[in-house]
Amino acid sequence: MTIRSNGAGHGGRKNGSNWMDPGAVGNGRREADVVRTITQKMQAIASVRDSTDNVGATVNQNLQNQVTVMNAAGSGVAITSHLNAFNGQATGVEVFYWAGNEQMRILAAAVSKVIADTLGIPNRGAKPTTTFFVHRNTNPGVNVLLIEWCFIDNANDMRRLDQNMDQAIRAVMNVLGYNTSGTASSKPKTHNDYVTESPIQHGGGQQAKLELMKEVKKGILTARGWQGPGNHRFAYVFLMDRNTGKELARVSVPGIVRNDVNKHLGVPNGLRYGMQGDFDMSKFVGKNVYIMFRRTNDSAGNTTGGHQDFHFRDLALTIPKR
Repeated sequence: MTIRSNGAGHGGRKNGSNWMDPGAVGNGRREADVVRTITQKMQAIASVRDSTDNVGATVNQNLQNQVTVMNAAGSGVAITSHLNAFNGQATGVEVFYWAGNEQMRILAAAVSKVIADTLGIPNRGAKPTTTFFVHRNTNPGVNVLLIEWCFIDNANDMRRLDQNMDQAIRAVMNVLGYNTSGTASSKPKTHNDYVTESPIQHGGGQQAKLELMKEVKKGILTARGWQGPGNHRFAYVFLMDRNTGKELARVSVPGIVRNDVNKHLGVPNGLRYGMQGDFDMSKFVGKNVYIMFRRTNDSAGNTTGGHQDFHFRDLALTIPKR
């Protein structure tokens, strides 16, 4: 069964370093942080709709925002990653599925087992539910697997998760059909692959495509693509914080002639719809960032006089230290 969405549980809006809902806590860790790391690693293998919510101001908003994305992604498997907590001694992995769905019970059991085997922790197995919000409020055909990877307040569980996270994620994705060789040696797609293969966006009578988002020159993150057509006089590339949705930096784009784009758009050659922006990575270390393109009639890059934005949130990456 095809994965349609994948996301991290808990979190919602972040105020400074504080999540609206950090989820379970233990051993100096927060569930919202750990499961976002898991989700990003899973997305690197199967780039599907990301149901992680970073804007909900309440627990209910956080849950509803996740469900909205799951439903929009359509029929198939919706993965949501979580961590358990109890008394510091409880241990193991378990996977919740909608009670009575035999196909999902089998899949949940397989996912639980492979995580337990890879991490070396107890397998608590597939658990039926009819009470969890994400299971009750998703559409028919949207089959939620809620994975409780381990217990965050159990030091041994967390140590094993930290040491074996990549192997466990590859094993899970193999069970879900994304590693046909059945071994951890299959090469997953990179972030560059997903940027290159990402679809053209449409909105406001315009189209846009992010074609490159990488460190072309050491310490410099380069974003390149195109946006058009239209009569806006100015163009900007923005670096955005995916956790807050706020701007980190902007670069004015003089316009790059892309006759291949002009041909695609059905407009004359010579028009400057190419976009490129370069950002100093040292200013944003540790930030989970994405690119936004904007065409506007405001010379400062704001929205006065009309504008059109395109957000490439699903192609976020975390800035490493250089």
